[in-house]
This record gives sequence, C-alpha cells and structure tokens, in this order.
Amino acid sequence: FASSSNKLKEVDTGGKKTTYTERKKMGTVEITAHNHGFAVDAPIDSNFTTVFGAGYVSHICLNDGVVEGLELLERPAFSVQYHPESAAGPHDAAYLFDHFAEMMSKKKAVQSHA
Repeated sequence: FASSSNKLKEVDTGGKKTTYTERKKMGTVEITAHNHGFAVDAPIDSNFTTVFGAGYVSHICLNDGVVEGLELLERPAFSVQYHPESAAGPHDAAYLFDHFAEMMSKKKAVQSHA
C-alpha cells in the first residue's frame, strides 16, 4: 500500500509485543507476535493515497512506533506486519480472520447481484 519501507536497526521479534489498533476507531491494545526487520513508511496521523485508493495506518507497535497494519478505505483490503495466527498464542488478533471472511462474503454478494 505505502510507497516505501526501511530496514530496522534491530530485528523486531518476540511473542509479547503491544500493538495499538486504530482500525475503525477501535482504540484497543493487542498482544502480538512479531518477526520482521523492515518497517513501512506511512503517516500515522493522517490518511495516505496509494495506486489502490486512500488508506490509513490501522496498527502501530507501542514498543517502537513501527507501522504494523494498513487498511484501504475504498476497497476491501488490509494487511498486518505481525503474525495474527500465532498458533501458540497470543490470540488477540484472531478478529482479523473474521474481518477477512466478512470482506470476502460482502464481495461475493456484490458480484452475485451484478
């Protein structure tokens, strides 16, 4: 979604990172599992424009301020830069799979009425 990324000075790994969720003004904090060495350059205080339409930063790591999630405003697309599946836990991000299934159901309903 965003135009560029940068290499982190220290690789962001671990299973107990705090991530702030701005998605749809949820304003919640999740415990997430990370394993990445790069960060997306995107404004955390305003929307941004991509070739796919307007978007916004949906998740921010509270430990280091790294952008952890993006979501488009006009299309059914989002991403996170941590492990939402976290098989062994934590499971705070499990709602993302419900959100994805919901987006696919809506898209399918719109296509079947076309």
